[in-house]
Amino acid sequence: MEQMYDNLQKKAIAKTRYKFRKGYLQVSLREKNEVRQELMQVFGTADKAYFSQLLNKGIVNIRLPHYEAINHIFARRGITDVWTTEEA
Repeated sequence: MEQMYDNLQKKAIAKTRYKFRKGYLQVSLREKNEVRQELMQVFGTADKAYFSQLLNKGIVNIRLPHYEAINHIFARRGITDVWTTEEA
């Protein structure tokens, strides 16, 4: 009996990239700096270039505490439509 080993291979689980740019673009100019500072605190960084990378490229398989903190930052400003997702 011949086995088909190719059929037994498991495919990798697709990774998802989460982008909060959609929510960030809804923030008023008056609050942009404050929101950016709060988001940078969530990620534990003071590097604006790193923040820009997260904003524009998104976060692959974001951790739940970060996801919830980001949602909370935008929700306080009445923004509920924050995320776009795509396969990484």
